[in-house]
Amino acid sequence: MDADKLLDAIGMIDDRHFECGESPRAMTWRRKLIACLAAALILAGSVGTAMAVSPEFRALVFSIFQISTHETPPAADPPAPSQTQSGSPSPSGLGQLDTLSIDGIVHAHYFTSQGVVLTYEGGFYTCSYTQSGAAPSDGAFWELREEGIVNIGAKRIEFPLTHGGRTHQIIFDYAILNGKLSIRVWPQGLSQDPVGNGWNVTAIDGRADIALLSVPVLTDDHYSHDYFLLELDTLKKTDLLAAIPHDGLILDYCQPTSDLRYAFILGTDLQNGSYGYWLCDLEKNTLATLDALTGRNAFSPYFLDNSTLIFLDALGGDRFHLVSYHIPTGAQKVLLEDTTSASKCGAGYRGIQKNAGGGKHCLVFREDGSVDLMDLGSGAVLNMTGLNTKKLTTSESPDGSRILIAYEETNDRGILGYGFSSLGILNPDTGKLYMLTRDVTGNPETFCGWLNNSSVVITARDAGGAYYVYIYEFPN
Repeated sequence: MDADKLLDAIGMIDDRHFECGESPRAMTWRRKLIACLAAALILAGSVGTAMAVSPEFRALVFSIFQISTHETPPAADPPAPSQTQSGSPSPSGLGQLDTLSIDGIVHAHYFTSQGVVLTYEGGFYTCSYTQSGAAPSDGAFWELREEGIVNIGAKRIEFPLTHGGRTHQIIFDYAILNGKLSIRVWPQGLSQDPVGNGWNVTAIDGRADIALLSVPVLTDDHYSHDYFLLELDTLKKTDLLAAIPHDGLILDYCQPTSDLRYAFILGTDLQNGSYGYWLCDLEKNTLATLDALTGRNAFSPYFLDNSTLIFLDALGGDRFHLVSYHIPTGAQKVLLEDTTSASKCGAGYRGIQKNAGGGKHCLVFREDGSVDLMDLGSGAVLNMTGLNTKKLTTSESPDGSRILIAYEETNDRGILGYGFSSLGILNPDTGKLYMLTRDVTGNPETFCGWLNNSSVVITARDAGGAYYVYIYEFPN
């Protein structure tokens, strides 16, 4: 991919989405751009099709339990200096403002910070602001435990890596949060060369001993990436695609399954100029385009599990099928047929995102105003009669067992992001949705992810620049 075009693309990203935090898979801006483009395609669409239906799932009654007390989160004049969980003042940690029980159903915890706060599954990463992205000296991970938010520190990894004709200084912090690997990278020189200096280290689902290291390589006028498995204890590197025949491909993105059996890559074939997706069998050392494997015009794929891909099949124009593909057998299932792009809250299909990729569920908006929740693995459908689709925001929990339902407010110019007037967590297995109404102030708020399957995080800034972290614990 041409470096100048990539630099131009940076201006398309709203910086507001980068300040609150990151998923357990920390991403470079390049990967974030690819993920955002894929999400934009999968999040909107309209549907006019039949689907597989589980009678048991549809027999569930969708029930909204409205919590009577309205919550008013703190949004001005935080105590100074704020106190960390350990009781000592800190400009970069989490200073607790308050904690309360709302009708004995939802527990809310309020924090403030003068530094950087990033949300990870299971906790947070905090540090001071630094000049030019320099690695901070006070980086720390915070874990959510029964006794509260606990500072568990961070392990700093730093070593030079010479690869592709240049030397990168690899610097990152990591910790195990609630049994899962969390990583915060500190690439240097991004302002001078965001692509060439954009190495990355990301967690692999289900693994706490190794991580995926991506390193940019300049070949002629094109940047590609090489991918390595990095052992955290020894720093030993293993080329993930060493036995995969991928000469002539410019690689932009790679996602392996948690068992390291398969991976898909996104990139360009220099021989014919085609841009698309390839599926790697890391055991058989084979590589094939996703189009050739499925006989479809495949785009925006993600792994539903270690053996199943979900992807969109382009039909022409803005129409597509939603398809699942079982890799070992090649079996395919069209989950939604002849879907076309539509507005966010109009009739259509919307995938529910989990971290940087897609989740196990999607929402199907029908022209009659009804909404169905579909399980993408089984095709089972839960009719969500009574759900208000206006200003709707959704997200899926880490294991896909719960779904955030929230309503996002706009400012006087109609721009979303100015407070969540209500939010709740749906249990698809019971059909129950607990909803909390919030008295928002109109200050910018951002949904920053899940700490576990029942706790979500929202961050906010007030007019004076104060930074807030709100944690909401719902019933399991």
